[in-house]
Amino acid sequence: MVKSMITSIVNSYAAVSQLQGLNKNSRATVACFNKAAQTKALTPEEEMAAFKKEFYAEISNIQIHSTVKNAAINISEAAFKRMKDDPEYKEDILRLIRRDLCAPFIHNVSSLITVGSSINEYNATAWSVTADNDFWSRSRNSYFLKRTSEERGKENDYARNLADVTAEKRLLEYRLEIERLEKEALEKKLQKAQLEQSIQLQTAVEKSQLSTYKAIDTGRVYAPLIADEV
Repeated sequence: MVKSMITSIVNSYAAVSQLQGLNKNSRATVACFNKAAQTKALTPEEEMAAFKKEFYAEISNIQIHSTVKNAAINISEAAFKRMKDDPEYKEDILRLIRRDLCAPFIHNVSSLITVGSSINEYNATAWSVTADNDFWSRSRNSYFLKRTSEERGKENDYARNLADVTAEKRLLEYRLEIERLEKEALEKKLQKAQLEQSIQLQTAVEKSQLSTYKAIDTGRVYAPLIADEV
């Protein structure tokens, strides 16, 4: 009897252990399914955002040559789509970027790279840091922008001045537009007043002429009667 009880206990323990193992496997399976579901739930926009983040990390790891004091990369949406769909194209672009950012120059430069949806659209331009206004104006909204501490103050001053000039220009354009609209409204108001005045004058003239015609006609009717009586 004791042996039977021991056997029963052992079997019960084995069953519990097996059940716990199943529960553990089930939880792992559910977690796996949840992770897969989360991955599948990504929208195209979220997938592209993740790709851009990964690509940015790869660019950030490039050891830029010391003569390239400032570097910027402009990448079109079509280029991102092509690189995401075509890994070989992505590697070609990374190779070109490494070539242009790692190569030495005879003087310090600011380098701007433009990436399109084809190799023919790839372009790299460098300016001397003493004459790189075009670089700063064309890299304000760049996907990737790296500046050195020596040029940071200059960049900030240039960007600030450019922003001030742009703001003043927009304010001037706004004021000119307001003046133009006010002038047009005033001209329309004057034209309307002149038209109303002209109509009133024409009406007065017509009434005066009508009264004159009536007086003449009345004289013509009564003139013969007066002559006969005489």
